[in-house]
Amino acid sequence: MKYNIVPSGKAEDPDLQYIYIFPTSFEGSEYSVAYPECKAEDILAQKISIRTFSGCSPDAVTDIENRLQEVLKKKQLKYIEQLNTLFTAGIGVFVLGIINWAIPDPLPFIDELVFTIGGGFVAWKAWNNRKRKLPKLVEQIFRYGYEGRGLEVEADSFISLLYKSIRCKIDPLTAGEHIEGMDSIEIETLWLTRYLNNQENSDSEKYSIPNLKNLILVMERVFSVEKLSKLIVKKQTQKIRNRLKICKQDTMKKTGITDSALTVYIEFYKFYKNKL
Repeated sequence: MKYNIVPSGKAEDPDLQYIYIFPTSFEGSEYSVAYPECKAEDILAQKISIRTFSGCSPDAVTDIENRLQEVLKKKQLKYIEQLNTLFTAGIGVFVLGIINWAIPDPLPFIDELVFTIGGGFVAWKAWNNRKRKLPKLVEQIFRYGYEGRGLEVEADSFISLLYKSIRCKIDPLTAGEHIEGMDSIEIETLWLTRYLNNQENSDSEKYSIPNLKNLILVMERVFSVEKLSKLIVKKQTQKIRNRLKICKQDTMKKTGITDSALTVYIEFYKFYKNKL
């Protein structure tokens, strides 16, 4: 299983209230996860659903849930570590203040008072938070973790279409396509004619337009398809070709997507963007 985790934008945006699983190659076990930029507990509390594709490895959803659990556990451990540090520091300062009270030193009286009272207060505050707030945090994390196992998962029609197109482009025969009697050009463009540019697949009554808008927005932010499509249609000078190559390489490195799959994403974007 090979995957990349990439942010899709701020969670405050109402169009980004999904976790997307995008195919990045021929195999359903290779994918990129695009998530809204918010805290793990917010994802679980708001029951943000997961949109995936038909043929995706079932381990993908399990892995997302496990990663959310891991983030929550790290938060709990970090909070405990902070409380322990504060408690230790408070006790240390308090003891130093007591020593200054007992042993004559050149420090003014107010310093000894601050050390004793301040250190004692910090230690008490840390101990109090450990007794009162930590159990609530543990309970909250447990509840979110339990709820996280029930995140809604839906096979998105558009992402499934992308996956079929990718498989058809990379290896149509292995993908189960019928290519008997076709010449090389027909086979090369089969993924376009059979899937992306197929009127049956692009029927607005069959697919949800709001869902398409959300998907296009996320694809623009994650896979840079808008920028890439604009570079492709420009006059191909050496400068433009270099910019296109760099942009493609950066996108492939960030998301783990293959060159063939990225080509499918760009064509999908160009075709469906005009329908919005």
